[in-house]
Amino acid sequence: MRVLFVSLGGICRAPIAEAVLKEKCKKEGLQIAVDTAAVRDWHVDEFPHEETVQFLTDKKIPFDQKESRKVRVEELETFNFILAMDAETVGELHRLAGMGQTGTIVRLLDFVVDQKEGDIPDPYMTGEFNEAFKLITIGCEHFIKQKMKRDRLF
Repeated sequence: MRVLFVSLGGICRAPIAEAVLKEKCKKEGLQIAVDTAAVRDWHVDEFPHEETVQFLTDKKIPFDQKESRKVRVEELETFNFILAMDAETVGELHRLAGMGQTGTIVRLLDFVVDQKEGDIPDPYMTGEFNEAFKLITIGCEHFIKQKMKRDRLF
């Protein structure tokens, strides 16, 4: 199982989602390859935003201190799930894929049936890291539950 988290710039939401999913999978004993990318080149070669780093450190959630990079079209074929943080990112991913074969491209919160909000607000713009973290955590929990119990993919 391979999961790619994608956000606009790749320095806030995607790194948080990667860290949260890895931590939850570790606790569940699940093996999932997880990576992150961006659809925009705004922060290519930059490490996660300093507030992202501080937030995850304060929460005692281990994370990879790696540079942001732009998603590559071939990755859309090799990852089982490409989980976007918002509808704009989903649209960009579909444009990039064109008519090519891809893994499942959806918003992370699409796995949360009763969730009112479909997009995870970008804390780079809002400063609301707690809200983004809460929604990402809910999304990751529902993703794991659905994939473990319904699809038996793990």
